[in-house]
Amino acid sequence: KQAEPAGEAIPTFDDAELEPYRHAINHSRQYREDDDFLVETAEKEVYVSGGRLIKAWLNAGGQGDDSATNFQVLKFLKLLDKLSSVKPTYLPEIREFGIASKSSSLYMVTDQVQGATWDKALIADNEKIELVGKFVAAVEHLHDLGVAHGDIHPGNVMLETESRSLYLIDIPDFSPSGEESKNHCYSPEYIDSCTSFERD
Repeated sequence: KQAEPAGEAIPTFDDAELEPYRHAINHSRQYREDDDFLVETAEKEVYVSGGRLIKAWLNAGGQGDDSATNFQVLKFLKLLDKLSSVKPTYLPEIREFGIASKSSSLYMVTDQVQGATWDKALIADNEKIELVGKFVAAVEHLHDLGVAHGDIHPGNVMLETESRSLYLIDIPDFSPSGEESKNHCYSPEYIDSCTSFERD
């Protein structure tokens, strides 16, 4: 018996940690779509409701669901807590989030940026240096918060039409497995072995 290695403690997840985030709503009734869905898959819905962007990850965070998945849900909700309290000016403001228990979905409501993505924006030459500075400052501040985007590319950077403010979009995003979004065009060659911070 003494020759046996000591067993490692297996971490457990208490579903009760999700209770403060549960709301007795159905996300699609609470936030009815203004028009067609922007994204609609078996796992995720993205649409506009009342001028706000709604993201819903379906079948996530249900009571008694898989502990590993619900741990990822809790981790994501804590990230939303952090970002909504800090309110970085380069991210669309997070207005509401949680688990919609009647629709068994994780949801997030943010401001909708009115503008064009970096690859489609018309940018005057005299404005480019200033915008690059804003972009670098935004990514550095995000990293200072201990958060990485991990999937930065021209389609995930927006320039607001009126204010010319720069926004990082598609952050945060949820994956039940904890896998991060990656792109091969704007990442280091060793993409599979680098961190999300390195990919930024």
